[in-house]
Amino acid sequence: MVYQLFNLIFSWFALANYYIAFAILSESMEDKSFNLKGIAVVNVILNYFYLGLLMMCFILSLGNRPQGSKWGYTAAMIGFSVVTIYMTVRVVFLFVVRFGADACVFLLMRCRSRRSFLRSRVSRTLPARKDR
Repeated sequence: MVYQLFNLIFSWFALANYYIAFAILSESMEDKSFNLKGIAVVNVILNYFYLGLLMMCFILSLGNRPQGSKWGYTAAMIGFSVVTIYMTVRVVFLFVVRFGADACVFLLMRCRSRRSFLRSRVSRTLPARKDR
C-alpha cells in the first residue's frame, strides 16, 4: 500500500520533472556565448509543443476507451520522442562545448569499460545454467 502511494506520487511528478529539465536545457542554450541565432524561437516553439502534447494526453485520458484514441497516443509518443531526441542532442552539444571533444572520447571509453566490467562481474555471480 505504501509502495503504491509512493509510485502514484512519483508518477504524478514525472512529467513535471521532465518539463523542468527541458526548460533548463532550453534556457542554457540561449546563452550568448554559443552564438546560436534563432535558438530562442525554436525553444519557444518546442516549449509550446511539449505543453500541447501534455494537454492532448490529458484530454485523451479523460475518455473511457483508450483503444479509440490509438492515433492520438501514437502521435503523442512520436512527439515526446522528438522532444527527447532534441534534449539529448542539446546535452551532447553542451558537453562538447564545455569540456571539448577529448572529454567526450574519454567518457565513452569509461562507459564502455564499465559495461564490460559489469558484464563480467554479473556473469560470475549468476548461478551456472543447467540444461534439462
